[in-house]
Amino acid sequence: MASIALVMLRNFGARRGFDVKAAVVRSAPAGWHAAAARSYIKDGTMLMKKGIAAAALAAALFASAQIASAQAAPAGPQAGSAVAQIAAQYPIHDYVNDYAGVLDPDMRAQLLDAARQLEAQHKVHLNIVIVRTLNGQSVQGVSTAIANNWESRHTANQRSVQIFLDLDERKMRFDICQNLEKIITDADANGMQQDMAPMLHEGDYGRALLTAAQNVGDLLTQHEQAPPTANAPRPAPAPAAPPPPPNPPPASN
Repeated sequence: MASIALVMLRNFGARRGFDVKAAVVRSAPAGWHAAAARSYIKDGTMLMKKGIAAAALAAALFASAQIASAQAAPAGPQAGSAVAQIAAQYPIHDYVNDYAGVLDPDMRAQLLDAARQLEAQHKVHLNIVIVRTLNGQSVQGVSTAIANNWESRHTANQRSVQIFLDLDERKMRFDICQNLEKIITDADANGMQQDMAPMLHEGDYGRALLTAAQNVGDLLTQHEQAPPTANAPRPAPAPAAPPPPPNPPPASN
């Protein structure tokens, strides 16, 4: 930040025509008496201070914008890192991406059907990624990078869930997009992983994934069918019925 401020101060001084050490002495008109020279020096000093303050403010605003941009950017591995290179080996081509070759055609068809139902009924895209090994790389890092790679190519789809399995390391991970985090919480994801664990231990990967897909669908259905909360806007009251017309006056004889 200091180097940015220094560069901006130098540029600002150059544009204003200041030489910080000799601006006033070099510019003082000949023949001025001492009081006028002191006044000129004072005015020049004030102008320099204003210029420095403006440049410092611009530097602070620039630095704040850089920090905000960095905070808003999604976290992910640096391009060319080992995690990014491994993630690039497992691009998502379909709902089910079995890079370990452990799903038979019938189970793959069932998983595809479950994913299509989630898309059609709840507008949620399910990605399943199975790999044999990550060669010691972080499951969290690689799984998140794969999910980010997919989301960067499908910006129109704002609701997605990814289930990632690393078979050799016996690890799994759920990546839930931000728009679904209040519906599928960490506790929900942990519960689904516990449901999957016995089947994964037996090597029944397809049934474990199918159970997870069904659980995701059940959670979405419960959320959609839940009554509105107290904070939800209430419908406007029906307009009051108009008052009855006044009784006509009695007829005179």
